[in-house]
Amino acid sequence: MTKPKTLEQLRAEKERAETQLAQEQHKLERLDLHGCSLVKWLH
Repeated sequence: MTKPKTLEQLRAEKERAETQLAQEQHKLERLDLHGCSLVKWLH
């Protein structure tokens, strides 16, 4: 059985996850904006 993680380890993991989430959301927003402008351009 693995030993429980320290609070510091959990905080570091949470920080990494939040950073990754922010990057992914930013990518999605850029794709969405690009998609919207493409749709307008095509019509």
